[in-house]
Parts: sequence; C-alpha cells; structure tokens
Amino acid sequence: MSDLDRQVRRWRKRQERRTSLSSRELDELEDHLRAHVDLDMALSPSLTPATAFVQATAAMGAPEKLSKEFARAGKPRWRWLVFAGWALFAVSFVLPAYTDHTTGVLFKVGTVSGWDAFWTVLFSDDRLGQLSAVTNLLVLGSLLILRTSWRGRGRRLSWLLGGAGALNLVYWPIFLVTHGDPVSFLQPGYWVWAASFLCVAAGLWLRNREWASTRMEKETA
Repeated sequence: MSDLDRQVRRWRKRQERRTSLSSRELDELEDHLRAHVDLDMALSPSLTPATAFVQATAAMGAPEKLSKEFARAGKPRWRWLVFAGWALFAVSFVLPAYTDHTTGVLFKVGTVSGWDAFWTVLFSDDRLGQLSAVTNLLVLGSLLILRTSWRGRGRRLSWLLGGAGALNLVYWPIFLVTHGDPVSFLQPGYWVWAASFLCVAAGLWLRNREWASTRMEKETA
C-alpha cells in the first residue's frame, strides 16, 4: 500500500467518525479526493503525493462542511444514470429478448430470454452478432472503472459504450428485416439491454464533464 493510500484511509476513517455520510457517499468523496490529488500533481509535476493530498483535503473542507454540502447537493445525476444503466443491464438478461419461430414438421413459436439470446449469438457464425454480444464486457468494465482512479479511462469507455449502444440498437432490427422477419419480433429485453449501454455511457460522459469543469476552474484560479 502506498503512502497516499494510507493517507486516504486515515482521512476516510475521520469522515466516518465525524460525519453521518453513508458508505456510498464516502466512496464518492474519496473518488473526488483522489481526482483532486491527480489533478494537482498533473498541473504541478513538482508536487509530492503527500503535498497534493494536503492541498486536496484543505480544498474540500472540514468533515462537518462536507456533510452539509453533500446533503444540500444531493446525488449527482451521473451516478443515477450509471446505476440505472447497470440495473437495466441486469434485468435485460431475464426478460424475453426476441420471438423465436422454427419451421419444420411442426411450427413452433416462443420467446427467448436475454441470457439465452446472448449465448446463442456468441456461438453463432454471425461476426457482427458476436461483436454485439462481446460488448457486454464494456458494461462490466464500467464497474471496475468506478472503483479505481478514473483519469482518461472513463472518457474512452463512455465513447465505446455509446458506440456499442448504437450498434446494438441498429444492428438487430436490420438483421431481422434482412432475414424476412418483422422488427416486432424484438421483445422488451432487447430494448432494455440496448438502453442500458446508453444510460451508462451518458453517466460516464457527465462524470467526465464534471472532471473537465473542475480542471478548468483549477487552471484559471
């Protein structure tokens, strides 16, 4: 564990003792503190992590002030969007994704869940379809991004998620039409799944804007 990590742990324990902030709220404040330290060190390369940490904690203010400001500001919109996207993503795998019809001796019609659709497409011969299935890793990757230092990775991931959401939203209706099936074969699970990518992407994009605003204010101060 680095000296900075130890300082952050001690700072967090002080917040836990002196404020009524929840674990999630403390996670957000810790994320903001680390971002502040990273920004100070990027703008002033001669700064040591210890000095940057002292400056960041001074700028954030005393625990009592933090608690009041956090209560007044409420939850930032980007967190709600990201959490909503994750929830939609999880639910989409148990909802019906599309209508399956098979012709043969008997005519069979049924719905396929999002989870079954994922495995069917992943092991199909459709390369674009396989790419669409693999984009699920981007949503899972956003879970890791939010638990680590953001830096430039959140910006790249927001664009990748947005592009994946557009691909998933456009490709499958076109796929059905070109195979002679109506778009109405796509069930709620599909639309919820595609929307989840756009929600997470929008949340990350808003978070990146917040970082950019903080950086601009710091540079012009």
